[in-house]
Amino acid sequence: MVSAKHVAIPAPIGHLEGLFEDGDDVAGAALVFCHPHPQYGGSMYDGVLDCAARALASRARACLRFNFRGVGASDGDWDGGSGEVDDVVAAAQFIVGMHPDAPLWIVGYSFGAAMAASAAQRLSPARLILIAPPAGRMQLPPITGDCDVIYGDRDAFIDPDMLREWAPTNLRLHGITGCDHFFAGRERELQATLQALP
Repeated sequence: MVSAKHVAIPAPIGHLEGLFEDGDDVAGAALVFCHPHPQYGGSMYDGVLDCAARALASRARACLRFNFRGVGASDGDWDGGSGEVDDVVAAAQFIVGMHPDAPLWIVGYSFGAAMAASAAQRLSPARLILIAPPAGRMQLPPITGDCDVIYGDRDAFIDPDMLREWAPTNLRLHGITGCDHFFAGRERELQATLQALP
């Protein structure tokens, strides 16, 4: 991927801090990456998001990571999840404005996966990739579009029964054996799983 540049993303609360990178495929998708919980240290520099961005670079025209409101240089304050969905929409609108002909993909990890799933109801992305969505810990909306879920079978933040109940027929589950919520020591497996997505 080409070196990243910082961008200011217009949002309802002012601006969100973003990190924009050109991908490797000029005909590829425009990807938005949503980071883990802001109140537990989550930011656009998260290692799992970095792994995901590298894994998907070959299929991307452009990648955008951003900080939710109140994180880093982003304006605003924590809003309990409601405003954070608006942040995902703002980030998606920003990258679509730059690449209107590219299909929109949204990738979320943990809390970011829950926000991505909620925002997808308003955005109808071409593809949704949810990494360790906190099924059983947070309310997750129904998924209607193309969606892949990647999770570890030792993830203490996911209720496996809730995950299976939530998964409709259009949602594909990809489990990684021996992996926790943070993919500690399993980054290669995560990267390989992402690269192998159809």
